[in-house]
Amino acid sequence: MKKHGSIFTRFLVAGILPFAVVFVFAAVVLSDVIYTFNKRNLATTVSIFATNASEKITDTLSHIDALLGLTSQNMADLAGESAHPEAAVLELLHTLMESNPEIFCAWYVFSEGVLNDRPGWQARSFLKRDGVITEIPAVKELDDPAISPWHYYPFRSATPYFDILDYWDYGIGEGSHYTGTLGHPVIQNGVVIGTVGMDILYEQAFRFMEKWQQSEGQRLLLVSDAGVIVHSWQSGMNGASLLDLPYPNQYRRELQQALADGTPIQTEMRSPMTGDNALMQLVPVAIGDDEHRLYLYLEVDTDVLYRDLRGLM
Repeated sequence: MKKHGSIFTRFLVAGILPFAVVFVFAAVVLSDVIYTFNKRNLATTVSIFATNASEKITDTLSHIDALLGLTSQNMADLAGESAHPEAAVLELLHTLMESNPEIFCAWYVFSEGVLNDRPGWQARSFLKRDGVITEIPAVKELDDPAISPWHYYPFRSATPYFDILDYWDYGIGEGSHYTGTLGHPVIQNGVVIGTVGMDILYEQAFRFMEKWQQSEGQRLLLVSDAGVIVHSWQSGMNGASLLDLPYPNQYRRELQQALADGTPIQTEMRSPMTGDNALMQLVPVAIGDDEHRLYLYLEVDTDVLYRDLRGLM
């Protein structure tokens, strides 16, 4: 009986084993397909997030630019029709600052005699910190394009001015800030009588992404086309060069080419910031023409990105 049982067992194993091998092989292949498919989906999700974030920044700057254009028109009307033009213009500027948290600094400059009887340029500048608006000394060198291009050029060309990467020390003890600077001419009856402008603080423009920036294994940077870090999840990195980080030569060349061409890239690599394997995404932020180019740079550690997927597999 034992002998017959042994023969039956061998027969059973011989019959089932090929099917078991095929089943295990199929399961491995299927698991690999599912893993690869979901991995691609996660990478696509990161890409979509980066694109949406870049569009959000673009929309913010475009919205502020449109509001500034409307403000310049209203200031032209107030300067010509209001009984107290200086007070009316000042109230309009403060209302603009209070209703838009992205605005860090705002100012106006008018020609002599437009708002009051004081000689010379009529200029006032204001800073907003923690919701409080305070007046700061206005720039005096308004005829110098190197010092005050945000007034010099729109005043003489009667067209808006935009500097995507302004770097300015406001004299408040915090050092210099990277901002997007906008300036519009104030035109009355076809004549430029002044300018109005503002600085958008990039850290304010990123407030909608604070939760993401503070998440584990995720890093977010805003960089210029030259690789200058304009905004970082770690403020100490602001002003440094992205290309000075210890990238392997292959990825450094890829980054330099993308920054020069204005093209998005996504790749897995070892992060030069942490040393961990990460999915890197670079997305251009479309602002104006090609001379106004910023990039959103994201890193997500693969251990974090694929954690749930690996556990499932």
